[in-house]
Amino acid sequence: MSVNEKIRPIKTEKAKKILKKKFKNDNATDFEVAITDKGVDIFIKENYPSMTLIYTKKTPIIKGYYNKDEENFISNYFLSYGKEITAIKPTRLKKLIIKKLADNLSYLNHI
Repeated sequence: MSVNEKIRPIKTEKAKKILKKKFKNDNATDFEVAITDKGVDIFIKENYPSMTLIYTKKTPIIKGYYNKDEENFISNYFLSYGKEITAIKPTRLKKLIIKKLADNLSYLNHI
């Protein structure tokens, strides 16, 4: 009998808590992004462990967090939703997405 056979597997909820603690920095930013039903399809096809899809009053919301060094990634991720986003919190995340969009527009205008 191997050593691992004596160890009981951990429950899914406990594993999620361990992962969240391991990857969420103290200075991480929590966010909530409301999306359309088409946005739900995008989320189902591509989402990450730091995100959860919830419904509030029948409105789908992506709730999660990003660390300071993930700002470029998170703004790119939400740019892919386009008009399927209906609200963004906090304002800082909205500003990051707008800046990324402006940078992309400026780049495209100069090529």
